[in-house]
Amino acid sequence: MNIANRADLEKRLARVVGKALGEQRKQIVDLLGDPPNLDNLTPATWEALDASLRAALAPELQAIYLEQARAMLEEDALGVDWALVNQAAADWASRYSFELVKGIGDNSRAALQSAVSAYFEQGQTIGQLEGQLVDLFGPVRAESISVTEVTRAASMGESEIVSELAGTGIEMDEFWETNNDELVCPICGAAHHKEKDEPIDREPFNGKSWGEVYPDGPPAHPRCRCNKNHALRGGKKK
Repeated sequence: MNIANRADLEKRLARVVGKALGEQRKQIVDLLGDPPNLDNLTPATWEALDASLRAALAPELQAIYLEQARAMLEEDALGVDWALVNQAAADWASRYSFELVKGIGDNSRAALQSAVSAYFEQGQTIGQLEGQLVDLFGPVRAESISVTEVTRAASMGESEIVSELAGTGIEMDEFWETNNDELVCPICGAAHHKEKDEPIDREPFNGKSWGEVYPDGPPAHPRCRCNKNHALRGGKKK
């Protein structure tokens, strides 16, 4: 199903991520000094920055997961244990936010190192370096992260409901759905309307199903806005 209130969720998450990244940038600029010295950013510093970002992200990811789980059913379904769904949401958000922030932090450190190297190699001013950090820790990156992670959290919430329903004897089939417009990438276009276990001849699947290549479903790439659709096993997809 389409992600409920996607635009609002993306804006909300982008604000949270943008604020956290902005705070990271200010701390990094203060610690780097003039001229910049990467040794001023100790492992403990990066650990603290990552922890702060995780603390901001985890509750938002958990909330999106639960919002989509509820939207999928529209109302509490008989047999679905919402205590288990809530616990699953909390566990996933805690675990995944660690992986997500590690990736964000690794990219930030690599980009920062390149920016500082360019500062010395090209004779830049400290203002030019700080301008590059605004781009690295700014709203464009926050928006890209928010689009991707809203897709992921919503997809995981739906998967949890499918799992819960299976425990009650209700089997659901899952289908990959795109917006089916000119912005759809070749990867998602190939998976459009395909069932989770249905082989796909086109790249990057090459005979595998999307369930094999992307076990959790969308996103398939940064800024992916795809979603999953569902149908009772043996029925027609909605």
